[in-house]
Amino acid sequence: MDYSLITQLRSSADELKFANEQLKAQLRKEALALWLPSEAQTGNNDLDRESALQVITPLWYTDIPQEQPVPVSEFHQGDLRGFQIGSEAPPSSGVLCVSDKAAAMVGILNEKKAAFQVAVKAIRQSCAADKSESWLLKSDFSRLMEQIIERGSQRSPEFKSVLKLADISGINLIWAFRQVRLLEKGTRSVSWTWLVKHGEITRVTVESALELAKKLPMESDQEFAIQALNGLPKTEKVLAYRKRLLPQLRANLVIGDPALPSSALHRKMVVTPSIVLMPANNLPVCKWQSLETFLEKEARKRGDVKIEAQAWLPKLSLYRYLPQFRDYAWQEEQKKLKDY
Repeated sequence: MDYSLITQLRSSADELKFANEQLKAQLRKEALALWLPSEAQTGNNDLDRESALQVITPLWYTDIPQEQPVPVSEFHQGDLRGFQIGSEAPPSSGVLCVSDKAAAMVGILNEKKAAFQVAVKAIRQSCAADKSESWLLKSDFSRLMEQIIERGSQRSPEFKSVLKLADISGINLIWAFRQVRLLEKGTRSVSWTWLVKHGEITRVTVESALELAKKLPMESDQEFAIQALNGLPKTEKVLAYRKRLLPQLRANLVIGDPALPSSALHRKMVVTPSIVLMPANNLPVCKWQSLETFLEKEARKRGDVKIEAQAWLPKLSLYRYLPQFRDYAWQEEQKKLKDY
């Protein structure tokens, strides 16, 4: 390990923390207009503004209270929207009007975020330099076990040690890397929509699933999974592992002078993983659709679903195929085995 990389990491983290605190302090001074989705509003303007600031400027895991994490949806685990603050979930998105001074601070903060990400990438590459086992050399089962059993351990022991040395072991890298979105001054309307990728599905034989069950860290989870798998009908020989992908929140923007005809307005779509800021005194027109409403509409549209809607063994992300597709899934798995 090149120790100069640790020095660079600590320095970039300090600059990031300073820029983040500067922006947070400035936003607290300002009392410009704020719009939040109805399901995120508390009825108390001060509480709404504070929850918005928490979502805009989090760096540490403790910045969003998680003493009792409550998944809002299986799609949201690991994301800001996957935890509740008290009885209210953090806002998925929203619009906060800011001054030109705050807008300039956003630019500085985003530069510090990018520099910190570069420093973290250099550390990760250094930590991984001595690893000799390639992903391509692993068996299908080994790769599957990494995805299912080891999905929560994304920080290697070496990387954790470096973060501890730099005194930033409690930092949430997703939040630290995420750029603060700044809308253009002439934005007239913001209309949100969701992009849901339905995830990768991998066939898993019941035999392999039993081996995976034995690798679960909790003995009680092992026993439950093994008992459930052994209780399957003998004719049901294959299950589906579904890798869930977080939905992506996007905003359709209409930009331009209100006096101009509609044909002269500029339209574009941007990703909005958090509350967006806009250097203006007045809010644009905001049109919102909750994720739950969107998913209900999507479910009615889809006719190609082959697996059950709910995970059969959530600890392993294993689903049962619908009865009419179970024989087909097993035949496809046998074809794959013959090809090896």
